[in-house]
Amino acid sequence: MNNLLPTYNSYPICFTSGKGAILKDNSGKKYIDFLSGLGVNNLGYNNKKIIKEIRKASKNPLHVSNLFTIASQQQLAKKISDYSFYGSAFFCNSGAEGIESAIKFLLKYGFNRGIKKPIILSAKNSFHGRTIGALTATGQEKYQKFFKPLLASIQYFQFNDKKDLEKKFTQYKKRIVGVITEVVQGEGGIYPMQKDFFSLLKKLCKKNSALLIIDEVQSGCSRTGKFLAFQNYNKEVDGFVLAKSLAGGLPIGCLFVSDKHKNIFQPGDHASTFGGNPFVTQVALKVLEELNREEIFFAILQKSKWIKEQFQDREKYFIKEIRGIGLMLGIEFEKKISTNQIAEKCLQHGLIVNSIQDKIIRIIPPLVISLEELAKGTRILKKNILKQL
Repeated sequence: MNNLLPTYNSYPICFTSGKGAILKDNSGKKYIDFLSGLGVNNLGYNNKKIIKEIRKASKNPLHVSNLFTIASQQQLAKKISDYSFYGSAFFCNSGAEGIESAIKFLLKYGFNRGIKKPIILSAKNSFHGRTIGALTATGQEKYQKFFKPLLASIQYFQFNDKKDLEKKFTQYKKRIVGVITEVVQGEGGIYPMQKDFFSLLKKLCKKNSALLIIDEVQSGCSRTGKFLAFQNYNKEVDGFVLAKSLAGGLPIGCLFVSDKHKNIFQPGDHASTFGGNPFVTQVALKVLEELNREEIFFAILQKSKWIKEQFQDREKYFIKEIRGIGLMLGIEFEKKISTNQIAEKCLQHGLIVNSIQDKIIRIIPPLVISLEELAKGTRILKKNILKQL
């Protein structure tokens, strides 16, 4: 009997062990993972260094409270600052909580400036989470339709549409307190932000004293070949949100903002009982140490290039486009074929891939996946694409 609320259409497969990019179910069958637990397991499974750190951290207090100083929390904030820009962190437990924190942060920023009806801009086709604030920021009606009314303070612009972005800034003028956006739309279909669009976005935010906060929940922690995806654009931002892979599979989220804005939040404005507890932050320190290495960045870009080369014969596979940065890739098809069916057939043959909107295959494997595992998985994927044509 299943006593879980039916929020997922889960496959009847139970994984019991894993190593690197390989998972094994309770029947002993092996699977190559091209999904990373939805972008969480960037260092793969059963990473010896992370397991060692988990054991070490478990001997210390798992939880105290944020009423007291937590050394590993402060160290983690310093490390994130070292890898990005000088700033300060608020720790929570998930990406959605990080986005909620960002929304409150921007609204408080607007309050401090005397803006009575603040507007936060978010992109259409985006995904930022399932809680009410994060759901409002998620610019997809299919996720929102049952849960209205949503927050009136969030409005939307067309991703990569410069005219529409300028129109929104003109329409709402000085009411805009900030923008929350991905630089690579993940659940929306792996759409990278165009460089000239990013430049315009940055310019308009600066002109209107609006803060720019990047959702790096899926794209961060080295997935694109930089520690943060926006670093591929060589632009400054005011803040970002991290989660997913930040603690190697343990629940954590983070809102990080530049130092000049750190005092927007004051004691009592926001909180999280479990956020940044000693256990998870100590493990996250080791995770970031492993993720932020030049050799891993180089390997990510080489693997990304290799995957794209395997699908150069786009006509044979009816591929419209392969897009993305680093190991955050999407394959969109011209022909009306079901990528849901492709994903199911791949699963039967020992490959885990993800279908988005039944027209895009998302490839986000563990960053430590080997070329041999990539090659075997790609062969399975190609074979099952052809079966659907």
